[in-house]
Amino acid sequence: MNYYRDLLTSAFAVLSGENAPKAIALVTSAEYSSDTKDASNEPWPAGFLSASLPAGAAIQCLDGGEAFVKGAISAVSKSDAKYIFAFPPLLGELRMTAEWRERFGRLGIAEAVAETLMSQASGEHGVEVLAMLVPTHFVSSFRSSTWRQEFFPAHSAVVIEHEHDDVPTALGLPFHSAVRLTTVIFQRQPGPIRFFKITTEALAEPPLRLASALQSLIKQPSGKSRFGYVYQGQLDEGYPCSHEYYSEETEKLRQEIGVLGERVALGSVADVLMGVVPCNPERQPGQGEVGVLAIRATDITRDGRVDLSDIQPNTRPAIVRHYLQDGDFCIRSIYRGDTGFIVGVFEGDGRPVTFGNTVIVVRPHASLNPAQRQVLLSFLRSPLAHRLGNAKQVMSSMAGMYRVSSHVLREFPVPLADEELVSSIQQLNDARMAFTKWINHIDEESNAILMESTAHGSRRRLLGAGQLARQRHRAGEQVEEFDYRVRTQFPHPLAYVWRELQVAGADRYHRLKAVMKAAEGHTCFLALIAVLMSRSSGQPIMYLGEIGKRLSQRRSGTNFGDWFAILKEVNEGKAFRGLKGTSPFVEVTQLTANGTWEKAIRHLMALRNDDSHGRIASASVSANLLTEAEKALETVYRATEFLTDYQLLFITDTHFDSIRQINRYHYRDLTGDNALAQLREDHVSRADLEKHSLYLRDRQKNLHLFRPLLQYLECPECHQMSTFFLDTYDPASGGSAVGLKSFERNSVRTEPIAEDFRHVGLLPTT
Repeated sequence: MNYYRDLLTSAFAVLSGENAPKAIALVTSAEYSSDTKDASNEPWPAGFLSASLPAGAAIQCLDGGEAFVKGAISAVSKSDAKYIFAFPPLLGELRMTAEWRERFGRLGIAEAVAETLMSQASGEHGVEVLAMLVPTHFVSSFRSSTWRQEFFPAHSAVVIEHEHDDVPTALGLPFHSAVRLTTVIFQRQPGPIRFFKITTEALAEPPLRLASALQSLIKQPSGKSRFGYVYQGQLDEGYPCSHEYYSEETEKLRQEIGVLGERVALGSVADVLMGVVPCNPERQPGQGEVGVLAIRATDITRDGRVDLSDIQPNTRPAIVRHYLQDGDFCIRSIYRGDTGFIVGVFEGDGRPVTFGNTVIVVRPHASLNPAQRQVLLSFLRSPLAHRLGNAKQVMSSMAGMYRVSSHVLREFPVPLADEELVSSIQQLNDARMAFTKWINHIDEESNAILMESTAHGSRRRLLGAGQLARQRHRAGEQVEEFDYRVRTQFPHPLAYVWRELQVAGADRYHRLKAVMKAAEGHTCFLALIAVLMSRSSGQPIMYLGEIGKRLSQRRSGTNFGDWFAILKEVNEGKAFRGLKGTSPFVEVTQLTANGTWEKAIRHLMALRNDDSHGRIASASVSANLLTEAEKALETVYRATEFLTDYQLLFITDTHFDSIRQINRYHYRDLTGDNALAQLREDHVSRADLEKHSLYLRDRQKNLHLFRPLLQYLECPECHQMSTFFLDTYDPASGGSAVGLKSFERNSVRTEPIAEDFRHVGLLPTT
């Protein structure tokens, strides 16, 4: 495979402005061997390069180790070539000499080659372009991150990641298939960093097309291309210089964390700890201890436990930094798979236990409540955490294996669960406790024969317990039915029109009319919530101006299309894309995400228009037409089950205690299809609640004033209480009167509240 030759040839050509600039290649010499010698009868590096480097490139075989840098300098000084390819030794000497450390500090051989060759003054022996084939840790290691932060932008680095299957074989190198390699091209002038990623799918392209794509990326000053992008920002110290870390997709993952709560660094909400540190008896005589129990990575199970059944005491002296505590998160530092970190929760058995270097321990701060700890644990175990971790560091050390470092974990972005999530988790835990209590009660009562002294007492107790269990079971079965959930948990206007359909009888046209009424009412209610949300977030809905203009000209009243247009704007408008997942009623901005709601509501709108224009005869409604309409309505309701989390309240009375700053209020709970709403009592720490107004209560128990968008008034026809929304406006009334229509009964009443609708943008200001 010669795609590598085409890549380098194209890169050198576009950077030099010549088709074949003079180039030399610097490699290490190697011994002949039967399993590495290729058909050219040369040592393997030269054999590889003769097929993979630009034609005419002079190959220089240099000594390995520290001597490679000196050899590179000498070879370049003796050549007039300005374009250099270097293949430094993959592994340098285990310990660098004092002379090396004094000159290059902690730099490795590859970094030293780049630093030395690119620092030579331009001129007769100055290097214009340096391309290096290096192990991936060259762009990812923590040790050289500070050097990369300065050197890469100063030399317009082009990072080519070889992410396809079996890279060494594809390049003709006799390495293990798990070895990961990267090509980095440096130029003399500073500039943005370019990332180019070659996957297995990309490798299926013709080699010249791949080379042409690289040329285009090098030429473009900014933006994305098919296989890469130009990055113009600063490099983050301590993190890899990789395609995935700086990609838009990874940034979206980071932002996605914010949906679960405030995004924070793990180190700000938990301690990342070290367990035992081995001692060197020669350097640290008398220090450390033996016989300490320490868990290993293999003691952390995939089902989330820490198995203490086979832990062994250490036999070599070690210093214990920390012992494990109940509730500690124990993470395998090396793991396989992409489903998330392998995390076990420690539960001690009374013995002091620490942990070795194959385990990283995260100890959540005491300030985190149980729900926040639970969200943190679930996140670390999630595929999202794995993808972010893989972007933050190139973790693969062997095929399919990933390494986690404590440094990355300290800065790792994690969600700090907000009040809404904490409340939801608490409710789940409360439900679990209730179910457990009921199961224990059943088990207890099942043994009544053993607990009662008489047979009559046992029989009476068993029958009584069975009756309560059957009632709970029936209630649970009802909740499993979607119809029951709508009729008992949706806001009253929507539950009422749904119930009307269920009792509409067998006449198909009559049932179809009930479907269309429910669909329009449902869309209207969602649109009014959208207006409420826009006022809360400070983001105006532009379409409200169109409605107000039409109403003021008395051309028509509000309609199905108006409500749908409002929802389309909040789902597709740029102004609403930045709303966080914690914003009140944000779900109304996500209705069109998967297409099911929009498809269903468009179908129902079309039926409504056909009926309005007389295209549906009352005697010609087919069974299929009715069935499709009813299925579409159910789809609409199922897509909005989030409405069951929001309570529609009508406040009947308030009493504010100014000393205690508590406002006690009575309200009608307008939930479910029963028109006889229950009267309840609650309290808040705000003084501005209005009597005789509707409010929508969100998941965090905050009350949002629904007036004037929704009114709870007496129906002028049946004299029952109903919910009303804006239908018409009469300018001839002096600009004060509006027509309101009932959700439940379609009745209309006139109210002098036009000024209120001007205030919320549904009528133009006079």
